[in-house]
Amino acid sequence: MRFSRIFLSASLLSLLTVALPAGQAHACSCMLGDAESAFTDGKMVFHGEVLAVSEDRENWQKSVAFAIDTVWHGPAVNGMVIQTGLDSAMCGMNFEVGKEYTVVANSNEGQWWAQLCGQHYADPETGEGIGPEQLVADREPLVMNEDLSCVPHVCQDGSMHPACTQDGSQINYFAEPCHMSGGPIEEEPENEEIPGAIGGDFTDVPETHASFEAIMWARQNGIVEGYADGTFRPKALVNRAEFTKILIEAYGINTVALCRMAEFPDAPMQQWYGPYVHAARCQGVISGYPDGTFRPSANINYAEAAKIIANLDSEAELDVKDGAMWYLPYTDYIKEHGAIVSSIRDVGQYITRAEMVELMYKLLAKPISEGETSLTGRIERIERPAEDIAYDFVLVLDTPMRDPLSAMGPWAMVEKVVLVYTNEILFEDFDDYVGARVTVEGQMQWGYAESRVFAVEAIAVE
Repeated sequence: MRFSRIFLSASLLSLLTVALPAGQAHACSCMLGDAESAFTDGKMVFHGEVLAVSEDRENWQKSVAFAIDTVWHGPAVNGMVIQTGLDSAMCGMNFEVGKEYTVVANSNEGQWWAQLCGQHYADPETGEGIGPEQLVADREPLVMNEDLSCVPHVCQDGSMHPACTQDGSQINYFAEPCHMSGGPIEEEPENEEIPGAIGGDFTDVPETHASFEAIMWARQNGIVEGYADGTFRPKALVNRAEFTKILIEAYGINTVALCRMAEFPDAPMQQWYGPYVHAARCQGVISGYPDGTFRPSANINYAEAAKIIANLDSEAELDVKDGAMWYLPYTDYIKEHGAIVSSIRDVGQYITRAEMVELMYKLLAKPISEGETSLTGRIERIERPAEDIAYDFVLVLDTPMRDPLSAMGPWAMVEKVVLVYTNEILFEDFDDYVGARVTVEGQMQWGYAESRVFAVEAIAVE
């Protein structure tokens, strides 16, 4: 179904008169509306929870899927997709996933639109500005149609499809609406993730799961934790606050020694995610939205996730070329480092817990393989375990590698490898390099019980 769209031009916005309630200043300024005008034809007044938000940056707007519990005017349905401007400069509203709102929406060309200028009215008695909550305080809600489900279809790639028409009639799709979009998002139980609930296998991540290896690696390394009921919930979406926290912890970024940059107004330090978001901002890996917010509760899409993780992982600054899309340096970085997740097919697709872990796994957990020819790290001298064993040195790897042949499982990590020499002259060289950061050239081998052995042919100081 193709949606019609309407836009407010910059010139029209500049003509709107400032008349908002105290504390409601926005780039889009509006006149106070007559309270009764919210309940005329072509209007819908409802209360509901935001299920998903999909941004269309090219057209400066976004779609918002609501699960509705109360309607005071308009079709008495339990769900709806509405449109709004991308940000407050376009009179858009900042809806966050999981939060509840009372909204006044306007009908336009077969769609419902909610804009800032439609949410502020003059109190009939005092003339002061009031919002939708005060507007409906003394009104009786309509009787909901319990035989009709209009909750929008929200898909894995972030797209959404209305279940009902604007007037509340059921839409009968010829095929499942999310069939070409990765399937529908499945609701997850609302149990809180419990730190430390990581023992044993996750009941919803069998060995046949596509992300089993990545999830086990993340669990063993303390990157993610399970829920009290023993699940991991791989299909659950990840919001911007959760993703930032997990990445900051995984990369060992200090959240105490913070910079003097201002906090995001919607990510204060007293919130559990505040220090992580601020640390990421200090590191230059996030910048927030044009309206100055971070939107911690919004689901994170692939483009946004790629920017955060690529900025953290890259040693060099990633710049956007003139005329290029803002996300290309980051998605290209992911591609160049072999970290593409096959289930992610679009930059706007919201990512799941499994996809988040898979992305981190491919960047952080480089697999060690027989035949590896170059390693970088610091040489340490060790005590030879026996006179007939010809090694005295190990290489402490700069980046630990996962060992698919380990008895602990394919997600086990290798932090050191034993160095063996191919001739006595090279053995003497080892002594010269103890404590130095070096690159060794040679051949990865297996042997000596669980020790991983690297036969060195050449050494170079970094």
